[in-house]
Amino acid sequence: MNLALQPGLQRVLWISYPNFVQEFVRAAVDLLTELGLPVQLWQQAVWPPIAQLRDASTLFIISRGMDISTCPALPQNFIIHQIEQCSCGALQSATSPYSNALRKAIFVWDYSPLNVRTLAKRLSLQRVGLLEFGYHPSLENHVLPQQQHMSDILFIGTLCPRRSAILYAFQRAGLRVRVESRVFGAQKSALISGAKIVLNLHYYVNPSVLETERLALLLANRKCIVSETSSDAEVDLLYSAGVVFESSTAGLVLRCQELLAQPELRASLEHQAYQWFTQEMQLRQRWQNIDDLIGYFSKTDV
Repeated sequence: MNLALQPGLQRVLWISYPNFVQEFVRAAVDLLTELGLPVQLWQQAVWPPIAQLRDASTLFIISRGMDISTCPALPQNFIIHQIEQCSCGALQSATSPYSNALRKAIFVWDYSPLNVRTLAKRLSLQRVGLLEFGYHPSLENHVLPQQQHMSDILFIGTLCPRRSAILYAFQRAGLRVRVESRVFGAQKSALISGAKIVLNLHYYVNPSVLETERLALLLANRKCIVSETSSDAEVDLLYSAGVVFESSTAGLVLRCQELLAQPELRASLEHQAYQWFTQEMQLRQRWQNIDDLIGYFSKTDV
């Protein structure tokens, strides 16, 4: 599916919230630069000035999720890098400000095949395709070399009733889980570095989408990951080369117990996962439409 870029575009500005999948956005910007397309990165809490947003010669790539509804003026030419889950409230409504912005975009990139199918049907989006999270060497720069384990099991994420119930089951089993939310940058890097196992739990269900944006950073940094299965069996199968999946709370608890008791097995899984992710999940290979983007700007002065 072509991006159908408008004539006259001369530059690219990627707008992302400062802590919003910041590692991946920087990796994507690095990749585009390596491929000959210099991209400016706007990673601030405030939006660019309205005059800049109205520049018709700029292609804007926007990774700010539902926060896009606060944009003072939607640009004339913009792509939305969509990383919300299709079960979230703003995407359940076909008339929400975020859904309306998705329709106005010249293209929507989404990380999940399930999201792509759901949004195409629910919002009648014609210009939507995959921008999967994949490996780029710069992802390895965000987690510190492991010095010592500070936690057995780490979970990073906003708590909700279902997540809390699962974590309580770990507590009842005598397992120590460190729970953190809203941690970014060096603080998050230190937490990940010091964990023996990183636990991935879904916030939304029916359907649940695998949080591959979280997994990419962990896989690139040789972490042992235990995750709930998602509603997309095909994606789970793909990621099973690097992630240990369980479909029940009891299974999650048992698997973590086994891995904590077998450090050699953890190390083997970490190595296997890293080899798979770095060799089979290169961002350059997983990014649909990137050739359209590079091809357009290779014919213009950027």
